[in-house]
Amino acid sequence: NANLVNAVFDALLNTPQDIQKSVLKGIINSLLQEWKGPRTKDDLRAYFILLQNPQFNITSTYVIYAHLLRQIATLVEADHHFLVHWLKKLSQKKFKQLVERLLQFVSLRLFPAKPEEFPPLTKCTWWIPSAAKVLALLNTANNLVHPPLVPYTDFYNSTLDHIDLMEEYHTWQSFGNSHSKVWWIKYLEDKDLI
Repeated sequence: NANLVNAVFDALLNTPQDIQKSVLKGIINSLLQEWKGPRTKDDLRAYFILLQNPQFNITSTYVIYAHLLRQIATLVEADHHFLVHWLKKLSQKKFKQLVERLLQFVSLRLFPAKPEEFPPLTKCTWWIPSAAKVLALLNTANNLVHPPLVPYTDFYNSTLDHIDLMEEYHTWQSFGNSHSKVWWIKYLEDKDLI
């Protein structure tokens, strides 16, 4: 029930801080839950609903958000199909908010205003690839709707124009981090740089 979810999220932002913290603790506990066997449709619905949580617009929730993105990114392809099916049914406004939140997450992870607010990049190399994978799911959903919910240009992150790609490539080669390698190869290929 999308109307109920929207009403709950709208009300959530107007609740006292202790209630908002309780909601975040519940999300943490659900994300830390050990999974045995494949995800159920209800599990996937939970991911879909959690992804829309407006609390994730706040940078202090980014560690939790990153873990949510990681779990969604590592789902099997069949589960991604369910999520894409639901994502394409979002309103244009909700869909655009998800895309903008992910782009902001990537931008602030790469260029934080307060670096001490986040774990060091070396300890969370999976944050950006996870966000990129979820953005790819949103892009797939967007491409399945005619006309698309948002123009393809809404997926462009202009903050990435400020990255020294050659320096990042050399860093990647020096440290050999396989998680970031996949993301950078994809990024460099998309930019026709390799």
